[in-house]
Amino acid sequence: MLNKLCQYKRYFYTCTNLYYPSGNVIPSQQDMNFTKRIQKCGEMMGITVLDHLIIGRKRYFSLREEGMMEEK
Repeated sequence: MLNKLCQYKRYFYTCTNLYYPSGNVIPSQQDMNFTKRIQKCGEMMGITVLDHLIIGRKRYFSLREEGMMEEK
């Protein structure tokens, strides 16, 4: 099965599950820096990072949906 998966292009979602008492899911500068680093690492390994999700209490924030991810 793993060999079959390796034949296809690799994609990756990253999910940050932090508890913010305020319930705020807006990405911080640290979140943005993390996303850029993960994208660069993914490029070196041939993996496309599709999205970075920040999940809060009853909400989430998708950097891709908000146009905040660098398209490659």
